[in-house]
Amino acid sequence: MRPTPPAPSPVPRPVLRLVFGPLCLIALALGQPCPAAAPASAPASIQGPDLVVNGDFEQAGGSASAPFPGWTFFSWDGAAQAAPDREARPSGGTTVHLHGTAPGKAAIHQRLHLVPGRYRLSALAASWGLRPGRDNLGGRLLLELPGSRPAMVKLPQGDQDWTPVDLVFEVTKETDSTLYCFLYGPGDLWLDEVRLTALAPDDPSPTGVQPAAASREPLRFTPPLVAADLLLAGYCADPEQAARPHCRRLAAADRAALIPPRHPGPRVLAAFDPPRSIGDGAGHVDLTPGKGLPTDWSGYDYLDLQIRNPGARPVDGLVEIRDARTANYWSRVNWYTRFLPGEQRLRIPLQVFVGEKSVIKERRRLALDAITRLFISVSGAGQVQVMDARLTSDPPYRNDFARLLKLDGGTETSPVMGGFSPLTADLGYRPGRGYGFDPATRIPKSEDRRHPDNLLRDWLSIASGGLRFDLPDGDYGVWLMLEDPGYWEYVQNYDRRAVLAQGTEVYTDRMTPESLLARIFAHQHTEDLPGNDIWTRYIRGRYRPIEFQVRVTDGQLRLDFTAGAAKTFANTLSALLIWPMTEDRQARAFIEELWERLHEQYRNEYAEDREPSPAAAGATVAPAPGPIPELRVFHRHWGQDLKAADRPRPDESVARIEITLAQGELEPLTLDLYALAGLTLTAAELDLPGLRADPYQVRHKLTRTTDDGARYAMLPRLLDPLTLPLQLPAGQSRRLWFSVSPQADCPAGTHEGTLRLTLGDGRRLSLPVAATVRPWPLPVANQPFGWLGSVPVYTESAFPAALAAKRAADIAPALELVRRHGMTAFTGGIGGVLPTKGASGLAIDFSTLDAVLTQGAPFPFPPHSYGGLAPRGIGFERYQVGDTQHAFGAPYPEVLARVLAATRAHLAGADRLEPIYTVGDEPSGAGIAQSAALADALRAAGARSSVFTSITDAKSPAAALVGRVDQVFLTHHNAWALGQIRAADGQCGTYNLGGRYARGLYQYRLHRLGCRAGYFQFAFNATHVDPYYALDGREDDFAAAFPTDQPGVLIPTQDLARFGEAIDDYRYLQALETAIARGGDRPAATRAARWLDDLLNGLEVDHRALTAPPLDDQALDRMRAQAAAFIDELGGTR
Repeated sequence: MRPTPPAPSPVPRPVLRLVFGPLCLIALALGQPCPAAAPASAPASIQGPDLVVNGDFEQAGGSASAPFPGWTFFSWDGAAQAAPDREARPSGGTTVHLHGTAPGKAAIHQRLHLVPGRYRLSALAASWGLRPGRDNLGGRLLLELPGSRPAMVKLPQGDQDWTPVDLVFEVTKETDSTLYCFLYGPGDLWLDEVRLTALAPDDPSPTGVQPAAASREPLRFTPPLVAADLLLAGYCADPEQAARPHCRRLAAADRAALIPPRHPGPRVLAAFDPPRSIGDGAGHVDLTPGKGLPTDWSGYDYLDLQIRNPGARPVDGLVEIRDARTANYWSRVNWYTRFLPGEQRLRIPLQVFVGEKSVIKERRRLALDAITRLFISVSGAGQVQVMDARLTSDPPYRNDFARLLKLDGGTETSPVMGGFSPLTADLGYRPGRGYGFDPATRIPKSEDRRHPDNLLRDWLSIASGGLRFDLPDGDYGVWLMLEDPGYWEYVQNYDRRAVLAQGTEVYTDRMTPESLLARIFAHQHTEDLPGNDIWTRYIRGRYRPIEFQVRVTDGQLRLDFTAGAAKTFANTLSALLIWPMTEDRQARAFIEELWERLHEQYRNEYAEDREPSPAAAGATVAPAPGPIPELRVFHRHWGQDLKAADRPRPDESVARIEITLAQGELEPLTLDLYALAGLTLTAAELDLPGLRADPYQVRHKLTRTTDDGARYAMLPRLLDPLTLPLQLPAGQSRRLWFSVSPQADCPAGTHEGTLRLTLGDGRRLSLPVAATVRPWPLPVANQPFGWLGSVPVYTESAFPAALAAKRAADIAPALELVRRHGMTAFTGGIGGVLPTKGASGLAIDFSTLDAVLTQGAPFPFPPHSYGGLAPRGIGFERYQVGDTQHAFGAPYPEVLARVLAATRAHLAGADRLEPIYTVGDEPSGAGIAQSAALADALRAAGARSSVFTSITDAKSPAAALVGRVDQVFLTHHNAWALGQIRAADGQCGTYNLGGRYARGLYQYRLHRLGCRAGYFQFAFNATHVDPYYALDGREDDFAAAFPTDQPGVLIPTQDLARFGEAIDDYRYLQALETAIARGGDRPAATRAARWLDDLLNGLEVDHRALTAPPLDDQALDRMRAQAAAFIDELGGTR
């Protein structure tokens, strides 16, 4: 969600008529006279005087967000700056200079108060290299008029000297307004003499934009030489090139001064002899300038830490780096990692954003010339030793050469690949530079995806036009990358794109719905095992460069890009190499070296955890007795991961498998296999009369072990339908998983069966299996349990109909999958109602809401709107009260009430439950007040609201939501916070606690306390870009199920099954409570009630108590068995 600039509240008329009183205070504080304001007595007094405060910008100074008194600067999108410029006009004076490096939206703005009448808005504007951005505009003046169309006029773009702009418009009612001076495109825009005057009633000026006047004076602006201007320096030795403007300009410059310094050797920050121990009471390493820490780290690429972990298990660690601008957690570098057993080097890239690796709020990189602190600590249990800390640099390229042009496309703030020149959207072609974008080039967007490396992570998108390079005639090789790494749910897609060289098409590509789905599901069947080369699989295999040759005959190499209707993400240029074909062999060597360096960068930022498991540390596995000595069959608890490198423990041998379950219960039955030699499994058949058994094989996938993915491991995660033949590699373990449930007519009692395994050579192994079905059913949980989100998420695309059909086909299977695992509620869908203003009044499209709620009818509790079930277009997208006056012609409360009343009536007619509307997803700062205001509006409209947040004490910012939001779900919580919610007549629940204990038994403890809103887990499907690769986003490995290329076919995860088992723990206690109530005052009921009370009262209510749960899987199994025994003793549940 992008913030909006805060709008000052209206000022009472006696205080201010035209401008805000505080502006006078600002002016006085700066030693300036108060802005002129007309008396508030008579409307006629506004005729003549300028209503804009400081419209000539002569009063300058202040912060980056308020560079001029009377004006505020704000950037909604992109990278832009506003600053005073005292050189731009030959006549002198101060102007405002707006500079944007990428398409975006930024403005200086000012609040005004207007009365009815006609007005003239005028200004002087100039531009330099300003290209179109949003809405094909470079910039514009816009006066927002609530309830009416805004008054606006375009500003010059391209290269334009100082030019007057003039607009006459009418205001029909007294209003508070905002005047914006917008910058949309990349380039430079200057403004001066911004005036707003009221016209006399007899003024003859026509309404609208007035005829453009001639330029009044030239723009005085010479951009300074920067390192990027050296790109073509290698060609300036050519006699024909030396006479060209860019070479003449470079000849007069100090080239060495333009090149940032580089340090080839390491710089030791600290060396500890003996090594410094940290963690488990041993403290931490804390280096500051006062302790000898150098403050200037410029010219280095990495911070290297030499660490030794003397233990047998990984230890969680945190490295903090602070600079002079650090004020809080989000303005410092927080690098989370894991220290593996043994000695290791931890390498942290220094071209890094402050914040967390995957969560950035300040959008700025670490200030390497102003480092103030280095802090190394252990964030969990364990202890490690720090041996030294040093700064290091990448070595120079071995195969670089002067005439190789290397450009890294991206944003102003994103890192630039070492040895490359930055290519940003504002780099327009000029003879004095010798290269750049043609003035007609359209660049609608530039992005930094932060993955996978400094070269390929960021790009700029070229919708049309292209680049020009002043080069000698001859043949050239070109290598460029148009791959967008994507982020969140977005996967790069387009309908058509093409590259032209010298006007001739050299590359074209057309995408179809089928090819887009093939791209999304490219790794649908891939398994990631320890030691696999993840970079080659997911990065080198995906990022495929475009290469071609081009002949220059007129002194300029021209590269152009075209796209179809879906332009924004078609030509996302991240890297470009150009070289003369006379040096082709060295260029090819450089390209291979470049791939090596990108691979090394990836290994620095993403490292695999390959610690030995306890089971793998034992003796060599002996041959198995029986018909297949090369196959050890064993059984480990289904709640414990079986990793590929694990070996069977002696106590895990199994000759018979037994499970117990009730009607209405889905119980896992697992069998673990370890192959001493390579084997092929051709059959795995579980025969249990009267019970259904769905067979799966557990697949390993790359999984984050730190939230940001800096550390990852290959862990068992997916439950694939068992597909035979199944390879069993030598020295690896594999788990078979059967989901077992009694059929409707299955009688109580023990049912004997067999599990038969057959190998490719015909050998067979049979194991007896016994399933005991209890004589009573498990009840449906009496509170909501579910996942946040209910259906797979697909990217916005050039083929909306195809992906909408794919998503619609997934709805019913997705909801049935979670319901079968015990879930009683769901959230989200494919979109809520869509209100529009029709000719006869408010029109509402219920189709997407109906599509989800029809399939969700079996769930006993109402859904939540979180994840795609809220009304669209009226503020829920940003969790805030929206402006409905313009779109609907009525204030927000009225529109909301009408939309929800119509929705309520529609659902009542279909016997459907109205959603509970989510008003915040972990809101912070101003978002808390916005969530509260939306909750108030919902309550006034007769609907219920929910929010997901954390509260632990009265100082928690989200405590302000208690009493205003109907259902408050907490992750960080304690008994006090839950009590506060209940005391305010709210409903409390929890979310994202994780683990069997927290999601089952602990939930029953909270239910006993009166928390009835339930429990939700993030997220049913939070896949990012490639859903089967967890490092290109943040939350793929939280998912309950993964979509496939087949409509309606989903792959569940182990966590879905384990969440279902946690709910079964809850349901067993719920069944026991029912049996106790039926038992009255019988001694058995008294004993059972005392046991249940003692169990629940012994559980601490605090999220911190869940870090090390008091009951493990075996203890929870015993608890469930004891509850069942009491139920049997009491005669069942009905």
